[in-house]
Amino acid sequence: MSEKGGSWFFGIIMILAGALLVVLGIAGPIVGPILAIIPGFQTVATKIINTFSSGAAGMITKGGMAVVSGIGLIKDEEWALGMAILLLVLVVVDSISYTISWAITAALAMMALNPFGAIDPLGILNVILFIVGVVGIVYLILTRERYS
Repeated sequence: MSEKGGSWFFGIIMILAGALLVVLGIAGPIVGPILAIIPGFQTVATKIINTFSSGAAGMITKGGMAVVSGIGLIKDEEWALGMAILLLVLVVVDSISYTISWAITAALAMMALNPFGAIDPLGILNVILFIVGVVGIVYLILTRERYS
C-alpha cells in the first residue's frame, strides 16, 4: 500500500454510483407497474419497466460491487483497482447503446425546436453513468501505480 492514502474522490463516486444502481435495480420493477396504472404515465412506465425490470438483478449486483470497490479504493487496496476497472467497463458497455440512442433523440428534438422532447431522465442517467465510466477508467489507468 502507498503512503499517499486512497482515492477518496473516486471512491466516493463509486460508492454513490453503486448506491444509485442498487436503488434503481430495486425501484424499477416496483415503480414501473405503479406508474402504469396512473393515466398519462403509460409511456414513462413502459420505459422504466423495459429498462430496469429486465436487468434489475444485474443492476443490484453491479451496484453492490461498486460500493465494495469504492470502499477498497478509499482504503488504497490493490484488488479494488481491478474490480473497479472491470465494473466500469461493464457499465460503459451497458450504457453506450442507450447513450447513443438518447443523444440522437435529443438532437432530433432540438432540431424540431422541441427542447422538452430531449428530457428523458433514464437517458440522462445513462449518459452520466457512461461519462463516469469512461472518465473513471482513464483515471484508474493513469493512477494505477498508487494501488500496487
